[in-house]
Amino acid sequence: MNRKVLDMVVNEARNLAVKELLPINAAGDQEGCRFEAGTVKVPESFHRAFRLYREGEWITLMDDPEVGGQGLPVSVSMAIAEYFNGANCSFCMYPGLCHGAGKLIELYGTDDQKNLFLKNMYMGNGADPCC
Repeated sequence: MNRKVLDMVVNEARNLAVKELLPINAAGDQEGCRFEAGTVKVPESFHRAFRLYREGEWITLMDDPEVGGQGLPVSVSMAIAEYFNGANCSFCMYPGLCHGAGKLIELYGTDDQKNLFLKNMYMGNGADPCC
């Protein structure tokens, strides 16, 4: 991966952070999460942002492509995380927790568990309250 590609990825992360995550930060804090009829409801404004986050495949930036990751250097992934967390730390907890649970399955799960859960968790499909 060359410098031009890395710069493009970081720039796109900045755009997502500034244009989508930052504007919903205050509204997300004001609305908060709710537990209704056995289901967690996240702030309504998080749904669009999470769809864009998921479509951009931002959940697994530094993970191995063999498990659905992007294979980016850790330093680049950390720089991108600074943009996202700085713009909206509350929002970032959702894909962060999903990624963490996926990493446990990747490292310690059985092959059946990996086949059943890992790809969907790393892609943010149905494994997050915003879905």
